[in-house]
Amino acid sequence: MEASYVANRGIWWSAGALAPVNSMSQELLAKYGFTVGNLADGTALSTQLGPQLGALAARGVGLPYASFPTNQTVLQSLMRFPQFTGNISPTAAP
Repeated sequence: MEASYVANRGIWWSAGALAPVNSMSQELLAKYGFTVGNLADGTALSTQLGPQLGALAARGVGLPYASFPTNQTVLQSLMRFPQFTGNISPTAAP
């Protein structure tokens, strides 16, 4: 018996075409009743979550998980991965 294998296998290639994973979209903001360009909404998103929890509950905004720090911003609590404070860049991901 004779067998052969011809293929290429690559790992850790650059994934430059992928977008950052932990980013905010207009659709997600609209889901919670925020509008891009609205000064009041911009101010609300940049303030700390803790003091505004009661007011934001009507919009469906709350703690993303039980131990989420309330000194983070409202915008951070709405991210897909709120535990990471920056973008998750998938470049060179396996």
